[in-house]
Order: sequence, then structure tokens, then C-alpha cells
Amino acid sequence: MMDEIKKDTGVEFPFIHYVKILIANFRIIAVASVAAAFLFFGASLLVKPVYKAKAVLLPPASAASELGKLSSLLPGGVQKTTPSLAALAILKSRTLMERVVSEFRLDSIYDAKNMEEAVEALDKNSNIYYARNDGVINIEVYDEDPRRAADIANIFVQEAEKINEKLQIFLEKPMLKVVDKAIPPEKKARPKRGLITIAGFFLGILLSCSVVIYRDLKNGRIYDFMQIVRLGYNPPVFTIPRIKKLDKNPESYTKLWVPEKDVAYFLSHWEREKVERTPGLILVTSGREKEGKTLASIQLALILSSTGEKCILVDMNHLNPCIDRIFALSEADKENVDGVIQKPMDLPFDITRCRIEGIREAAERISGLREKFSEYSYIIVDAPPLLRFPPLIKVLSTADSVFLVVRLAHALVEDLATCDSIFRDSGVERSSIVVNCG
Repeated sequence: MMDEIKKDTGVEFPFIHYVKILIANFRIIAVASVAAAFLFFGASLLVKPVYKAKAVLLPPASAASELGKLSSLLPGGVQKTTPSLAALAILKSRTLMERVVSEFRLDSIYDAKNMEEAVEALDKNSNIYYARNDGVINIEVYDEDPRRAADIANIFVQEAEKINEKLQIFLEKPMLKVVDKAIPPEKKARPKRGLITIAGFFLGILLSCSVVIYRDLKNGRIYDFMQIVRLGYNPPVFTIPRIKKLDKNPESYTKLWVPEKDVAYFLSHWEREKVERTPGLILVTSGREKEGKTLASIQLALILSSTGEKCILVDMNHLNPCIDRIFALSEADKENVDGVIQKPMDLPFDITRCRIEGIREAAERISGLREKFSEYSYIIVDAPPLLRFPPLIKVLSTADSVFLVVRLAHALVEDLATCDSIFRDSGVERSSIVVNCG
């Protein structure tokens, strides 16, 4: 029987619990990640390509005494000025930047309101630096027009020479020796669609994992039977493993899937709390639909039949009559209150139908099952989901034992607590949990 649930469900779960959340939602995460990758790739197609032109220069070898005057142009207030840093100061000077802006009318290209904004935009779209390891100065210019990018990079050199000619900082002419002249690039520098797509994929993984964990922690889904124990319940009486392609092969339902050790544990548990009345009325339900209670009902019937007991399985789930569909029961005698007894696929137990719609009808038909099937040891009723069919609550006390099916990664902690509360309020004396791993 289930112990009283802890009302505070804020249990601290181990790291493996979060891993199970992610594994259970693997398909959602995979689809979201691929969708994010395609979205980022599509967005990159809308971005205009930008090209990078690069000029490589040799810095001056020596300079005149006026070199120290350029110290104020260098960042950080550098006092000791080298020829390379002095050349960089000229290339990065505002005077040179303004000449480049005017030469190519970059204010209109950059949609700048004034010269200051245009110079800032040019500074963002250019990268001038001294490569210490190679001993060269690199001028990199980014632009949507590959030819203009090359022309801007080259004119930096020309304008720097004009400024040096005026200031006479470097006596050696030319001041900068061109190693590689900038040429219009054929390949775009950005956007790098491959990296953007990969970034979108991993961002999709990160966001989808966060959403999945947040949603499941908020809803309080159940992911392993130890979580049920931590919440204050007794361990499940048996566990049904994950079964692949079960619905596509009806004959799979006739096989006992419950592990042998679980069967042995259940039978020892059942022997201790064996139903004294004959026939024993066993009700199998769940919190909501898609929990696997029909499969659990069949497995329970197989286990009890294996002990030599005579069992009958009653399909009373009018919301989703799975047993009827699985075993293709006969259409005969549909008007009969309790249906007809059938034994499809050489099952070791019998099957029948019993439809209910309201509280009064449910009470009458369930009460009539004992008299109708008095020659059986156990009557196993595949009932509708408890929280989806409230009339079932009124007849719970008529059952000798109630089994609640909990499907991992599907059932909610809140639903489990509600069902347990209903059992206690209805006076159910024997109730057990069956875990469905599928």
C-alpha cells in the first residue's frame, strides 16, 4: 500500500535525474536544435556578404629626430617611440581617416550624419596593427564591395606617405614598403555561414535543454522509480520495461515483459496481502491517459494466471477501449451488459467488455461483475483514467485492490499525489504502483 505522500514535493534530485529528463526529451531537443541551425543559416543568407582586403607593409627602419613628437598620438601615453609605432600613429591618425572618408565619400556609404560618425565607422571596418612575430604592418579593410575594400586599404598607404612628406618624420622614402598590395578578394570574410549554423545548433541545444528542464521541473514529471520512493511512496510492485514497436505487433501483448525478479517480488508481495474474497476484484487505473494501464492490466493477468489462478480481464475503459482493439474482439452481443467471454490468441486468461458512462451505471456494473464471473479467482478491470473519469472515484471502495500505473517521463508528481489522496478519501485499503518505462 502507498504511504502518505509528502505534501512538499520540493525534493532535491541527484544529477542523474536531470540527465534522465534530457534523455526522455531527446527528440524535442534534437528537433529544436536542428530547427535553430536552419533558422540561423536562413538568417545568414539575408545578411549582405562582407569582403576583407589586406595590405602587408614593411615598417620604416629609421627616422628623424622629430619622431618623438608623435608620442602624443600613441595610445597609453607611450614615451619611447619606435619607427613601427610611429608609422602606426600616422596610419591611425584622424587626419588620414578623414582624407579616406572624403576620397570615397564613405559618409553616404556608412549612412553617417557627420564626419565624426563616418570616421568611427571606418575605424570599425578597418584593422591596422603591427604583427610583431612577422615584423610587418597589416592593413585590413572590410567592405561590402570587394574592389572598394582593396582601394581603401591601398589609399591608406598613399595618404600616409603624403602626411609623412608634409611632416618629414621619416627621411627615407617611401616611408612604408609594400610587401603585398591589397587586391579585391574573391571570397567573403563574413558572414561565416558554417560557423553561424553551428552556433545556432549549439544555441538550440542550450535553449531547448533549459526549456525542457524548466518545464519538467515546473510540471514535476516522474523519471525513475526511485523518485517515487523519495517522494514518500513504497517501491512499485513491478516494472514494465520499454518495449519497441509494441502497437505494431499485437502478439507482443501476449508476452510477459515484466522481468523475472519483478515477478518474484510481486508474487511474494501479493502472497502477503492476498485478496481474501473470491472472486477478487482488481482495478487497474492511471492518473491520465497514455500511461500504459492496458499493458499493465494484461501483464498483471499473465502473472496471476501463471500461478494457476483463473482470471478474466474486463475492458471497462470506454474512453479508449484498447483491449478491444488489440485483440480484435468479436462484435457479437454488443448489447449485453457484461459482454461476451472470449479467449483470443490462446491467452491463459479470458477477456470481456463492460462499458460504463455514469456513476450509477459504473456502480451497478462493477457490483455485478462478482456475481457474473463468480467462477473466477480474479477479475482484473482495465478502468478509465481516474482523473479523466470522476465517476470512477465513487466505486473505488468496491475493489479489493487498486493498481495505479505510472509512466516514466509522462506522469506528473501532482497527479500521483491527487490519486493517492483520492484513494485514501475513498477508503481504498490496498493500492500499489506499477511503473511503465515505455
